[in-house]
Amino acid sequence: MNADRLVAAYDDLLAAAALLDLANLTPPRRDEAEWLIAHLILSDPVLVAAADHLLAGAGTLTVDNRHAMDPDAIAAVLASLSHPERIQAIRRNANELIDRHRRIPETAGTTTVQLLLHDRHGQLTHQGATTWAGLLTARADQHLPGHAHTLRRIADRRP
Repeated sequence: MNADRLVAAYDDLLAAAALLDLANLTPPRRDEAEWLIAHLILSDPVLVAAADHLLAGAGTLTVDNRHAMDPDAIAAVLASLSHPERIQAIRRNANELIDRHRRIPETAGTTTVQLLLHDRHGQLTHQGATTWAGLLTARADQHLPGHAHTLRRIADRRP
């Protein structure tokens, strides 16, 4: 499938993450930035796994973001990686997702994806269905740009 919009969205997200100077951010802003970056590191492998299932011929997929919202998993990422390593992890995961997405035939874009979306407290906030193409379009056009906007807002030191 075409991944041009996904590539552009990740490029923009990585540029926004690179603007962060964590040492000069107040704790609330730093915490928000670190949480978001750790969440991104944890969420892309969920999509990569779904893409792998699709490439293996799965007729339906499930994407459950519970692990990417889990406070313990977030804390483990933050404890184990420096900020530059976190950015590299996002880049590495993005490249894996983009690679998988490019290998998926256009005809598989209509494959149903069951979504299970949780909040930071582990509560299910959305359960529904979309298609693989719809999910990755939303990622490229809404989710990643929204995260990039948040990181730029945090990096801007003005009150």
